[in-house]
Amino acid sequence: MALPITQITLPFDNARGATTNVTYSNNSFKLNLVKDTNYGEKIYVKEGSIEFPAIDLGQFYMKVTKIEVPGNFPNTTLTKVFTSTSNDAKTFTAYQQVDNSGNMLSPQGRYIRVKVELSGGENLLRILRNDFIQGDSIQFDADNQVVLDGSMYLRIEHIKTFTKNAAVSEGFIYSTPIGNYKKIDKIEVI
Repeated sequence: MALPITQITLPFDNARGATTNVTYSNNSFKLNLVKDTNYGEKIYVKEGSIEFPAIDLGQFYMKVTKIEVPGNFPNTTLTKVFTSTSNDAKTFTAYQQVDNSGNMLSPQGRYIRVKVELSGGENLLRILRNDFIQGDSIQFDADNQVVLDGSMYLRIEHIKTFTKNAAVSEGFIYSTPIGNYKKIDKIEVI
């Protein structure tokens, strides 16, 4: 008599599993580090995934109801778990997301594959190196790239005044020197 398999715990083996933008060490999954700044800020990739090798549940399996992925994930990392099943280990169903309770929504099958997608938050992390009071700002040279307001940090928003240059049929052309920036994420006209 076959007993139902009610829960699977997946072992992860770096040599057999596939990761994209994810590092696994000390029983912990993390998105890959892109840059470690001189200011203590760590910048990671925004998303990655882990695919576990297919597992043969045996010919007498009856049912899988829950999936548990071992390992530690950072608190700010969102995880989604997907399953795919097969009866012949050759043709697998499309991945389907496991619900919030860990219940598998894929059809039952003798072989099962599990994929975990990770996505990180978009929060900027400011790390305090040296603190000073607002009056101390007179000790520093004025620089419009740095904000001194009781703390010191790089300015990430810049306001420029545009000069009216030429008239065109739809209105006017305005211009301003932008400066020496590596990247501009957004421009707003106020």
